[in-house]
Amino acid sequence: MFHAPKVFEVMFDVVSLLLGDRLTKRLKMYSGESDMIHDQMSEFGILPNHLPKELGGVLELDQNKWIAERENEGK
Repeated sequence: MFHAPKVFEVMFDVVSLLLGDRLTKRLKMYSGESDMIHDQMSEFGILPNHLPKELGGVLELDQNKWIAERENEGK
């Protein structure tokens, strides 16, 4: 999760106690400035060039183009 409000961060801390370790380890929350989030994500190997523009990256997503390409490939 990106740019989560403070209220949600507090709620997540409480709810994560109920989710259990396995699910809690799969969920990550990133908040703060975009540069700080990029630094945190780069520790996991997720660089800004792998993120869509909406999340401060450089990747431009075009769902209609992707669907058309898939249809042309017969998938």
